Amino acid sequence: YNADNNLLRWNVKTLLFKAMLCQLNNAADRDDTKVWNALPSTLEKYRDMNDLFAQSREYQLCAVLVDAIPACELEKYKTAVAQYDNIVRLEAWATDQISRLEDYIIQKQHKIPDLGGGDEIGPDMGADAGDQPQADAKQHEVDEKEEIDLENAPNVMDGVF
Repeated sequence: YNADNNLLRWNVKTLLFKAMLCQLNNAADRDDTKVWNALPSTLEKYRDMNDLFAQSREYQLCAVLVDAIPACELEKYKTAVAQYDNIVRLEAWATDQISRLEDYIIQKQHKIPDLGGGDEIGPDMGADAGDQPQADAKQHEVDEKEEIDLENAPNVMDGVF
């Protein structure tokens, strides 16, 4: 861009803000620690591209989001977004991107951690070679059950829609 053209300089600030929101959503979609860890340097690179962005509320919001989202700090996230939105009204596209990030935080907060194990029964769990035929016999019983004729069954969905 031409640094002498003030209109373009202001436009670059907006484009860098939108680019950072895209980077944040990409990190949320991928949910990869390496991607999250790269975001601070990406934000620094964007900051160094444009002095107006470096001094802007957009940059300040992005800096908080880069810290709050991977740490699942929902209150910090909400406070930063609300403070920004009180001064500079977010446009519809940015609001959509930011709400996707909030959904990501909420999902991560409620996700049950995988503590490992439980997938296989090992010798210390009481399993032995004699258990396998019993499991096969139960599966055979299920396979041989007669099919149920549902042709004359009532339609429980009548009147629901």
